[in-house]
Amino acid sequence: MDVIETRAGRGVLWNNNPEAEGLMPALMERALPADPASTWDWQAFVPDAVVVNLGTNDVARPEYDADAFARAYGEILDGLRGRFPRARLVVALGPLIADDDPAPGTGRLTRMRATLQGLVRARQQRGDGAVRFLELYSGDPSVEGYGCDQHPSDVTHARLAAALAGELADLAPARAPGTAVARRSASP
Repeated sequence: MDVIETRAGRGVLWNNNPEAEGLMPALMERALPADPASTWDWQAFVPDAVVVNLGTNDVARPEYDADAFARAYGEILDGLRGRFPRARLVVALGPLIADDDPAPGTGRLTRMRATLQGLVRARQQRGDGAVRFLELYSGDPSVEGYGCDQHPSDVTHARLAAALAGELADLAPARAPGTAVARRSASP
């Protein structure tokens, strides 16, 4: 399984750090996210599925606007669908958003869930049956612990990976028990 590099702290419209260079719509066009001159060859790898897990950094910003975010996120989905017409698009709601963060009553998780589900529902109603919503629940840190900077722990990552694998299981060819499902690409 090949994995395209990700960038932490980046958003669709707002980065976690407003000083950080590059929002995801621009970074995803690059072969090397840190090199603005590099360009990604979208035909070099045609995936069976694309998982989009964006929004955590956007909804954390005080200037978050659900309508502006939905338009920009929709443009990302439109671009992916145009490039990969047969791929499953999984719109994932990541585990780092909570309704009571940074203070009780902010409703960030509820708002983001509604926004992402609305994007998926609208696409499905237009006939795109290959787009899905997947909520990756945060779990209980008193049981699963934390990773660095209160990010998910190894235990949480394993649980989330199993949830994603379940969402994509029908795309994998039948394999004999014990056969590897994924491989790590060799790096130069």
